[in-house]
Amino acid sequence: MSIRAYRAALSELLESTSLTIASEVCFKLWDDYISNGIYLNPEYVKADIACAEGHLTNPPEVLPEEGIEINPGSRCFAFYLCDDQQRGCLMQTELRLSNRLTTSELRQHKKNVLSLIRLFGRYNPYFGRRGVHA
Repeated sequence: MSIRAYRAALSELLESTSLTIASEVCFKLWDDYISNGIYLNPEYVKADIACAEGHLTNPPEVLPEEGIEINPGSRCFAFYLCDDQQRGCLMQTELRLSNRLTTSELRQHKKNVLSLIRLFGRYNPYFGRRGVHA
């Protein structure tokens, strides 16, 4: 899945719920998955939102893979446009992944992350300016 398609899928899911739930989902996605180099399958995000809204659903018989591969990566490179909170998020993921990824893999992940941080900023102030460059 491309980063653009992944971001669009997340955006659609986040827009379909309340701002409070979207904010919590963004933080959970960031803290548990994306900052650790894992892109959670949108089906799992959809299930998390349903649970948070109080809609308990039956899981399918065969679950999809939890993580997905992002290819090709984001071409976003305007790190200089980040505010302090966004830079902090980038540093957090760099610290968590610097021992596991090569320099080029880490740079690509940071580009992908920056694209997602800007999306998450629409819903949660932890990720910086709301709606800027999103």
